[in-house]
Amino acid sequence: MLFRSVHIVARFYNSSNTTIPRFLYYPLISQNENRSAIDSVVKIFSFYRLPNVVQPWQTTEEEYSGSGFAISGRRILTSAHVANHSYVQVRKHGSPTKHKAKVEAFGYECDLAILVVDSEEFWKDIKPLELGDIPFKQETVFALGYPVGGDTISVTKGVVSRIESRKYSNSSIELLVIQTDAAINRGDNGGPVVMGKKVVGMAIKSRSFSENK
Repeated sequence: MLFRSVHIVARFYNSSNTTIPRFLYYPLISQNENRSAIDSVVKIFSFYRLPNVVQPWQTTEEEYSGSGFAISGRRILTSAHVANHSYVQVRKHGSPTKHKAKVEAFGYECDLAILVVDSEEFWKDIKPLELGDIPFKQETVFALGYPVGGDTISVTKGVVSRIESRKYSNSSIELLVIQTDAAINRGDNGGPVVMGKKVVGMAIKSRSFSENK
């Protein structure tokens, strides 16, 4: 399966379509070394409406789920295609409560989005994950996320087998992509891939990238 590095210079768009250049290597708040990265991974619920061609005055609401993780500044980093819907909610590990989230920045061409959650309850006991260096081949990594079909978090282990630039199918921009044999399933998209206590990438759908370099 594939995951991608988040060490890129990206151009985001906020909800008002104002261009916001950002560098994704944030100055991060130090976290408790004994706290598991699992507590910083969240499940994301996106809702969108589909038109009814038979009864155009009615719409059908659909739900899509994915994953994300806390970064500094009380922000959630995830994939743009996970949050690219009209209404977004997030739920932290070990809690049944869903909290409303707002898309603060959106980078369609690099498939990254930043969410803001105003709820104080949501941020209680959540620590931001720190971004680490790009891994080398044969290093061990762990993919964390919430695969479709259940409510519990999944942690899978794998080894890095390939690191290369590949063209993102939605924007034709080449991004750094890392391949691992860790299982990454539908719903894990947007979740962190960690090595030690640091994030080294974000889980993605392999079909998001062209097979031809």
